[in-house]
Amino acid sequence: MLTREYTWPRLKQDVRQYIRNYYDYRRNKTPRDKTPGLLHPLPVPNDVWDYVVVDGKDMPKDRYGYDYVWTFIDKFNRIMATLLKFKVEQIEQARLNGRHKELQYQAKWKGCDPDETWYSAANFKNAPIVVERFHTEHPEAPGPPVRLQEWIRAAATDEIDEDHPDDNKAEKAGTGPTKKKRHL
Repeated sequence: MLTREYTWPRLKQDVRQYIRNYYDYRRNKTPRDKTPGLLHPLPVPNDVWDYVVVDGKDMPKDRYGYDYVWTFIDKFNRIMATLLKFKVEQIEQARLNGRHKELQYQAKWKGCDPDETWYSAANFKNAPIVVERFHTEHPEAPGPPVRLQEWIRAAATDEIDEDHPDDNKAEKAGTGPTKKKRHL
């Protein structure tokens, strides 16, 4: 009874043709979902403020003169803290510090007195013109003169340069900079 209902002449040939066509179809068709590879879970932080994401943003000037906001987001308990900050007006001096020769700057923030704190060069991506002016006026200072134009272009397009700019070690090693789009 089943064979009479669910079979037809040339069933075997039709099945073989379907399988043959299905293989050609799958081989020539690009999947639309762009299926990623294996998923890797993110590391779980063990404590509060153990893994923090930092980002900065230009804002309209408020009544106190602040025009830049630093945002700190803790990945453990999703705490978000913001810190109002002035833009860099002038860089006082630069130095290479530590075993890895990290480039650091002392700066004068707009509306404030000169700051005695040494800041990492990564914090000055919001002020590439000020950095360029400093290195033009002080070519003997340690810093990014070899890659300065590339660094300014990366800051303008909001890209993060992993080799930024610490004594131009990427050029000496023969490897180029690694760039990633910034996501928050």
